[in-house]
Amino acid sequence: DESMPPAETRATLLFTRAWATEKLGRTAEAAALWEQLARDHPRSEHAAEALVRLGDDRFKAEKFEEARGHYAAVLKDHPRSPLAVESRYKLGSSLYALERYMEAATEFD
Repeated sequence: DESMPPAETRATLLFTRAWATEKLGRTAEAAALWEQLARDHPRSEHAAEALVRLGDDRFKAEKFEEARGHYAAVLKDHPRSPLAVESRYKLGSSLYALERYMEAATEFD
C-alpha cells in the first residue's frame, strides 16, 4: 500500500509511542506496544530493545521464566545488537532467580 510508510519507519513510530507511554507510567499499555513491536517488526533495529524492555517488565513482576525468554530471544535473534551483553547478564539473573544456578553461571562467564 503506497499510503503506508516503510516498515522501519512504522517500527520507529511504534518504538517512540511505546517509549513515551512507558515514560508516562502506563506500563501495561507500554508492554503491549513493546510486544507489538517485537512481534510485527522482528528484524527492526528496535526489536532488541523491545525484547529487553519486555524482559525487564517481566523480571520486575517476578515472572522470571518469561523474562528469561525475552532476554534469550535477544541473544538468538539479535546477537550483534549492542544490547546483547546486557541481555546475557539479565538472562543469567533470570536463571539465578529461577534457581537454575549452573545455567546462570554460564551466562556470567
